[in-house]
Amino acid sequence: ISDRYRDIGDFLNSERFMQASNQLYVSVEDKRNMGATFGKLGDLAQNQGDMKRAIDFFLRSKQIIEEASNDNPASEDLKIFLAISYHRLGAFHEAQGKVGEALTFFEKYNQFQEQLFLTNPRSEKLKNDLAISYETLGSIFQTQGKLRAMACRNGAAGCGKVDRSGKKEHCGIGIASRNSA
Repeated sequence: ISDRYRDIGDFLNSERFMQASNQLYVSVEDKRNMGATFGKLGDLAQNQGDMKRAIDFFLRSKQIIEEASNDNPASEDLKIFLAISYHRLGAFHEAQGKVGEALTFFEKYNQFQEQLFLTNPRSEKLKNDLAISYETLGSIFQTQGKLRAMACRNGAAGCGKVDRSGKKEHCGIGIASRNSA
């Protein structure tokens, strides 16, 4: 019912039904569905422009699904939900312009997709999901490159200079690379 309300733009009733279903999941300790519902609540809050609530819901979703996955490490379903949680967090941070934070979550998303595919290499869905995770990483790396180039064109301090340790600075804008520690 919640999804139908969301589809017609009635966000208040959509959230009301999501919260009601989540209370049921809490009462029966169904962490999988609790986590999924918190993710949907995060999507709903983000769509309404409430970024504080959105990130809170996304982080709760990830935490609950991580707990469920740790309790049942053989569950492919929970690993898929966990990968989705990391993707949501990456997309959230990317939308906020926090490319470095987005990259951290997208890399975790990619790691889960790689693990999932390795355990079931015949799955077309997992192969497609892995390809999407690589595409997502490529996109975020491309965004980083554009930010670096823009900062350098605008004369950012430290652009292209080498620091005392011999490491090249990246325009002083604090963007991590995939290989950085």
